[in-house]
Amino acid sequence: MILFVIFFGILIYVAFYFLGRTLCKKNNFLKKNANKSNAIILSVALIPIVMTVDREVLAYGFGYSLSPVIGAIITHFLVSSLFNKKKKKKTLFFNEEYYFGFAGIMLLSYIALLLPST
Repeated sequence: MILFVIFFGILIYVAFYFLGRTLCKKNNFLKKNANKSNAIILSVALIPIVMTVDREVLAYGFGYSLSPVIGAIITHFLVSSLFNKKKKKKTLFFNEEYYFGFAGIMLLSYIALLLPST
């Protein structure tokens, strides 16, 4: 049962990673604004929003805002190692594709705030 939950969680992160990549490639505004500084701003802005919505402490807000970062790193690593085998040249890990996928995972995090926490 635990393996199913882990697999389902990874599947949701991968789905929103690809959703973010697709949305950012098709929308010029998102393509231009999906970068490192906006990723940091969205992550930091998530902390007080989570604390307000879930009525929790600061540590909960930090953990909630750190989970999309860790999820995007793991998902980007899995996607780049499994699906991009034909690329032989070395590229930066935190490239444009990472920030596009990170935007999708941040979308998942903001949508998850609409779900009840208890």
